[in-house]
This record gives sequence, structure tokens and C-alpha cells, in this order.
Amino acid sequence: MRTEVIMHGRTETLATHMLDTFGMAPERSRELWRHVVDGTFALEGPFTPERGHRVKAQAWFLDELLLAALKAEANVVDRTQDLIDRNPTPVVKVRMYRSGYSLLIHGDDQRTLGTGAIHFIDHDRAARQISTNHEQFTLAVPYHLLGYDPSAHPAVFSIGIDTPRGRILQAGLGLMLQEAQYLEQGDAAGLAAAVSGLLQGIVAGGMDSERDGPTRRARIAAMKVFIDKNLPDPDLGIDMLLKAFGASRATIYRDFAEDGGLQHYILTRRLQRAYRILSEAPQSRGAVQDAADRTGFATLAHFSRSFRDQFGERPSDVLGQWHQRDDRAQIGVGHAAGGSNPLPGPVAALQWAYKRFS
Repeated sequence: MRTEVIMHGRTETLATHMLDTFGMAPERSRELWRHVVDGTFALEGPFTPERGHRVKAQAWFLDELLLAALKAEANVVDRTQDLIDRNPTPVVKVRMYRSGYSLLIHGDDQRTLGTGAIHFIDHDRAARQISTNHEQFTLAVPYHLLGYDPSAHPAVFSIGIDTPRGRILQAGLGLMLQEAQYLEQGDAAGLAAAVSGLLQGIVAGGMDSERDGPTRRARIAAMKVFIDKNLPDPDLGIDMLLKAFGASRATIYRDFAEDGGLQHYILTRRLQRAYRILSEAPQSRGAVQDAADRTGFATLAHFSRSFRDQFGERPSDVLGQWHQRDDRAQIGVGHAAGGSNPLPGPVAALQWAYKRFS
């Protein structure tokens, strides 16, 4: 028995990363999926001995967003505080179920997530998820694109699809999933920006902060978008923000205090962008220097040192980790998840998405 892992993407089209393990033995499927989610989730035992973590997963990267469609057997996964501390991923998961449901447990709070609503889940809060056989798709959105503040906003909330906001959001997300399968690469950023704007506007009423007014939230979100757009500029910092937004120096520093400070936030975003650039780049001379230049590092030495401090790897270790190729690869059951060698193509892409996407 074999499982086919397909990765197709040309220069002009958005790559689709696909993994289907339903044709595999349960123990092999579980082993492979454990490899994908290692460092992000801990897998618990299947509900019955006959079942493993069989999944069919598709993923698309649209600028700062990750869109994923998933069909999975009943399973239990844990996002523990230890995993969060080792691999923080500040995103909100926007999820719609086509069938089945999940019980999400945050401490003493339990929520049933299923059809009939669109669910918003903070990925960086410890939780246990107990799922039946289900199909769903999820859009991972960085905090700043939603104006989301984990210290003030709920860990989970839902918008019913029988409400005006829910109907609009359901239509928008459904169209996004359709478009992603045929989208040209050059249109990805525009689609991501449109959907991000739709999400921010529609969910604002559902994530009101008791501590901060809408003006401060809007300013912080706008500054973070500005920072992301200007990461290649080595001069990006407090002076550029002062000029662009007119807020006082003290106000801007206060706005970024919960992110570890302004400079820490900028450095983190630069490194996250560089990781993605290197992962997608082909093995070529000068690729590391190019990533440093494109993310605003003044020297290669500073870039390399900061990268290793952040990720525990050298930039060259990451280079070409899942370079997009127009090919079709088959992984045999006997070696699909064994050994210490990294898995090729789409498996590496999915693993990278779970571990590094922000």
C-alpha cells in the first residue's frame, strides 16, 4: 500500500500542498501525521484500536495568511503550554466545519465547535481538542491583522451563520477557498488583503476589548501593517512610525510593550519573514544574503546571529527546505515517516506551516 503526496505549483499559480493518508495503515498514518505536527500538538491515543490519525490536508500560503482544508478521523490533540512556550505562534484560527464537530477545552471552559457557526480560536492558548470524524477548513490570521489582543479578547468565540455578519463571512471564506485552488501567485497578496479587511471589520464587534478603545486597537493594527510593509527598510523604527502616525514616542512604545518592545517586535517580524523567504528559495549562491537584504538587516553577521538565536538553526540550514517544484512525489509506506531525514515536498511544507507560520 502506498500514499501519494502531491505538490503542484507553477511560477504563475499558487502552490497547493496536499497530503492524503487515508490509504495507509493506521499506525503509519499516525506516525506520519505526528511528524507533521511535532512541536505544535501532542497526539493522544485514537478512540478505537482500528483508527489512526488518517487525514487529507491541503494548504495554501497567501501572503501572511495560511488557508488549510482538512478531512480527519476522530482524534484528540493537545496544544500544551510547554509547546506554546517553545514555539509561540500568534495567530487566530478562523474555522468552518462542513461535518462533524470538536470539543475544545480551555481550562474549565468547554466549547463545542461545529457546523452552524464560524469559530475564532486563539492558537497560542493551551487547549485540548477532542474531535469526531470531521471536515473543516481553517484560515490562520496573525493577531495584528485582526487587531486581536490575547490579554483582552476571548480565547474562543463564534459568529452564527444565521446572522448577517455570519452570512457575509461564510460567503467570503467559501469564495476564498474556491479561488485558492486556481489563484495566480501575483493575486495572492491582494486576496489576502481583501479577506483580512473583511475579517477585521466583521469580527470587531465580537472581540471588543474592555481595556482598550477602538482608536488604540486600530492604531496598533495599522502600525503593525506598516511595519510588515516596510521590513526591507533598514531605517524602520520609532522615527518612521512617529512620522507616519503622529502619535507620541511614549504612546508608540507603550503600544508595543506587550510585544516585548518595538525593536523586539520588528526584529521578530524580520526573522519570521526571512525564515519564509529562505524556506521557499531554491538552493543558490547568495540566497542567504538576499534574504537578509529583503528583510532589512544591515549586515549578514547580524542576520545570521539573530536567526540562530531565534530559531536554533543557521539560515543555510533552512534554505530550500520546501522549495516549490512542479512535480509529483510518491512516498512508500515503508519509509513515509521513518528515520531522521526530513520528509520531502509537501510534507515538509505542512510541517513548516505548523511550526513557523505567523
